[in-house]
Amino acid sequence: MPNGDEHPIAYASRTLSPAEKKYSQIEKEALSVIYGVKKFHQYLWGRSFNLITDHRPLVTLFGEHKHFPMMAAARIQRWAIILSAYDYHIMYRKAEDHGNADGLSRIPLPEITDVGTEAISANINTLLTNHLQEAPLNAAQIARMTRTDQELSKVFRYVMEGWPIEVSDDLKVFYAKRDELSVEQGCLLWGTRVIVPFKFRKSVLQEIHSGHPGIVKMKALTRKYVWWPKIDTDIERVCKECQICQQEQRMPSHVPLHPWEFPGECWKRLHVDFAGPFLNNMFMIIVDAHSKWLEVFRMSQITSQATITRLKRLFSAYGLPEQIVTDNATTFTSDEFQRFVKQNGIMHTRSAPKHPATNGLAERYVQTFKRETHPHQAGLPETKHS
Repeated sequence: MPNGDEHPIAYASRTLSPAEKKYSQIEKEALSVIYGVKKFHQYLWGRSFNLITDHRPLVTLFGEHKHFPMMAAARIQRWAIILSAYDYHIMYRKAEDHGNADGLSRIPLPEITDVGTEAISANINTLLTNHLQEAPLNAAQIARMTRTDQELSKVFRYVMEGWPIEVSDDLKVFYAKRDELSVEQGCLLWGTRVIVPFKFRKSVLQEIHSGHPGIVKMKALTRKYVWWPKIDTDIERVCKECQICQQEQRMPSHVPLHPWEFPGECWKRLHVDFAGPFLNNMFMIIVDAHSKWLEVFRMSQITSQATITRLKRLFSAYGLPEQIVTDNATTFTSDEFQRFVKQNGIMHTRSAPKHPATNGLAERYVQTFKRETHPHQAGLPETKHS
């Protein structure tokens, strides 16, 4: 307070889990600090505040001149990283002067009425209430519906009275966030985000989507104010079902097609592809872009090594081409094949993903090879191709 007196805003406490009960004393004291900072994050974030403790070692660990022992517990180091995000000054206070932190476990003091304080609080509450009444959905409506919501009514009771050891499957998502849940004006909050009852979720999403933002922008906007389980799935559904968004969304611009430049000489650019399996084999199709000369190799396997071996035999007879065009099969994208073309000074061009027409010359000859081969092989024993 302005006169230096301390007045509580809120109290918070919880029991230790079986694992936490085994912590050392300094870890238990540090755990209480972390719990308090997380619990009252909405009051502390972005503000400078004093962190008062009756455990002096915490001043050394979390103070301005932090000193961690070489063998400090990993959880202490993690907690120090969490606290580093806040602007705080840690102070030591003797246990006999630190009774206000144990208020929940002590006999409460007689209520002292401070007219000035009540007047200030009344003005603040009136200001907030008037502002919320202008919104399509106000705090009173959310609080009233939270009490009747089948799911949130249980969560509300657990937050106020304490969580059981086990909860039903539909409440496990809330149980995992139990230390970050709080109640303000009868509304459940996860951090600073309001947990919206089921009945109001559709209208809340419609209000947020009134400006027709995209999925990513709508998720970012929603995360600032509200939350409920599977909210991202609901946002995606709203955006995909919005007729205006579907009609007005920008379609990808069509890129003009660029035909292959006709090579001025033979064996300058080769188009390579695989055909099959048919006739119980795979075949490698190689077409010269200038002369349309076709070479076909029967392949027992289509590994990079087998492909390189066949190409070496072909190049030893006709020479090295300047360019090879292939699809994006792993045979051609492997490091082994890339080293082969690089060592021989061959430019390797791959077709656009999911667009085989880029390597249309080889694709066309694959179809021609299949069409011309099948009729001649019908009813005949297997023939060797070379």
